[in-house]
Amino acid sequence: MIRRMSVILAFLATAIIVAPAAPAQARACTFGYECYTTFYSDPSHTTVVGTLYEDCQGEPTMHGTRSGFKTFQEYPCER
Repeated sequence: MIRRMSVILAFLATAIIVAPAAPAQARACTFGYECYTTFYSDPSHTTVVGTLYEDCQGEPTMHGTRSGFKTFQEYPCER
């Protein structure tokens, strides 16, 4: 029984290490800021595949698709 449990735990540990990671999510926009996230097809940032704009009221506008390769900019809103 202990041997079987050891084999199962070793398998689960290997599965967790080998499992592919999901694409990174966009960073949350801070309250009182407008934010621009641009998503690219690869690490060289040559081809834009999507954009996310969040206005000063926190309303998001998304075009295209998300990817793990992104830039993030935030600017304070006028008060």
